[in-house]
Amino acid sequence: MRKSISITAITILLFGTGFLFAQESPSETQPIDYAELQQNFSPVTFINYEGPYARIDTRDQIWRIGYNLGNAVREGASFAGERSRYFVLHSVTDPEFGRLNADVFGLGPDVGVDHIRNLRLIMQGYLEAAYGYSAGDAALIAEFSTVYNAVFRGNWDYFSNRYKTALVQSLVSTPERAGLSIRFDEWPGQTLMMLPLLTAMPDSLSAIDTGVISGEEVIDEMRKDDDRGIEVRQGLVDLKEREAGEAAEAAAEQRQQIEEEERRIAEESREAEAERERVAVEKARIEEERAELDASDAPPEEKAAEEERLQAEEDVLDETTRRLDEDAEAREEQNRALDEQREEAAQNEALAEQRTEEARNEREAIAEDQAAIIAGGGGIIPDNAAWTGVLAIRLTDLSSDLGIPVRVEPNTGGELRRGILNTVHVHTLTTIDDRAFAIAGANTVNGAIRLIEIDLETLGMKVQGDTDLIETSPLWTNGESLYALVSVDGAIQLARFNLDLAQAAVTRSGVHSKSSVIFAASRLLVQGPDGGVMSLDSNTLMR
Repeated sequence: MRKSISITAITILLFGTGFLFAQESPSETQPIDYAELQQNFSPVTFINYEGPYARIDTRDQIWRIGYNLGNAVREGASFAGERSRYFVLHSVTDPEFGRLNADVFGLGPDVGVDHIRNLRLIMQGYLEAAYGYSAGDAALIAEFSTVYNAVFRGNWDYFSNRYKTALVQSLVSTPERAGLSIRFDEWPGQTLMMLPLLTAMPDSLSAIDTGVISGEEVIDEMRKDDDRGIEVRQGLVDLKEREAGEAAEAAAEQRQQIEEEERRIAEESREAEAERERVAVEKARIEEERAELDASDAPPEEKAAEEERLQAEEDVLDETTRRLDEDAEAREEQNRALDEQREEAAQNEALAEQRTEEARNEREAIAEDQAAIIAGGGGIIPDNAAWTGVLAIRLTDLSSDLGIPVRVEPNTGGELRRGILNTVHVHTLTTIDDRAFAIAGANTVNGAIRLIEIDLETLGMKVQGDTDLIETSPLWTNGESLYALVSVDGAIQLARFNLDLAQAAVTRSGVHSKSSVIFAASRLLVQGPDGGVMSLDSNTLMR
């Protein structure tokens, strides 16, 4: 998604046909139409940390955070993780007036995630482990879930009315944390994302309620992107069609099992009815024989023996009747179970129909959006936009000196390209041999302040250095060397770097934090810790 950023100031470099020139002053360029640049930006635009990192976790390490949480839930845990870091509350309770169960995915105060890409990767791992989704399906659901939670961030009325009472009560003390902020610096300790559950069953495409996370509000936000979110929307349409197929297949199997069970119960009922008729006939015969016995002149001993025989036969018939009654109760229980299976089959059929309808409607909407993009030229950046125009570093916040690289057309002020690197120290942008360098980064959990080279085509970070710099350090250049302030054993020093951003030399006696650097032939002049001027060799940084 595009970055929605308040544009407040610019530092400019002009690129011609293969040449790079530094402008004397920003005021010499054409004014930029800020209103035009910001119009139609999506409110759900995630602002991530884009800059150097002190530590870079592997993709597998990030993914495994979620995978381990998912494993715990799959094994039956209702809570997994640590509240100070990443955790999940698995809340599944009895049906309640159409309200939703959910997995609450929480970010504690000590989490280090600062990019929506990595947050989605963590959620992907969770979905793969907890519910058996494929990597592709889990990634789709994770993306939609983050947008869904951002759309409804802070909307307590929505969450409290949509989710079950037990779940809402567990969140009522921190309603402001419900959902997901668009700002990465507001994630730690302030995030409780809802993953709405449908079946909540492992290995079911309907474990997560894809209808809820892809509601109208979510799709509307995705359609505000330049590409109208077509690719990811198509992915979810495919998932919904497979979900519909799975539900329809499950319903068909259930209907077949129900029919087989109904035939079995009907056959047992017919056999039981025939058996009851036989018992009734036998009992009638016994009563006739007993009446004849009572009327006969047989000796008492014979009557007693005959009565004993008739009673034994009657006892067997009574036992048969008792067994038939028990079997009838069992069939009633089986019929009640069939009623539940019929309801479940009907729900699967309804789900299949609903997902099919959702997929059909969304495919039509996607087709309309594709036609609109083609008709409007698609907003595709011209081939030469990557190398022409003005490279501008825009401040993202008036209270900060961090900016983001953009390109504008110098005559109209129209934006040609926008980077995602949003931590460039705006006053440090410099060029050497048609290459752009700057200091970038911030002191976040995983962030670092380092020298970087800016990719002139993508406007992203091409290379980052390995040496941590002082946060307020300027950047000086001399020939093919870069100079910046570093800290060595608690003392501020001046360091020289080559164009590979490797540290080549560093002072030993310290420099003042407000130092200026002036180059004179092979020497440089810089303020020492006491404010006095020192003359150093510009290559070795020795006196």
